[in-house]
Amino acid sequence: MRDEIRSLRDTSMQYDISFDTALQNMDRRIGSVEQRVNQISGENSNSVNIGR
Repeated sequence: MRDEIRSLRDTSMQYDISFDTALQNMDRRIGSVEQRVNQISGENSNSVNIGR
């Protein structure tokens, strides 16, 4: 019984670590996309200001 509980605990921890890693990767990717969108928005607003 103790071995089974230990095994379940280990499996649970592996899923937790995997899920946490996936969330960190998604956070990094979203941050990168947001940065690109802000750069594009800034470039568009500069070209509008130059045209005035």
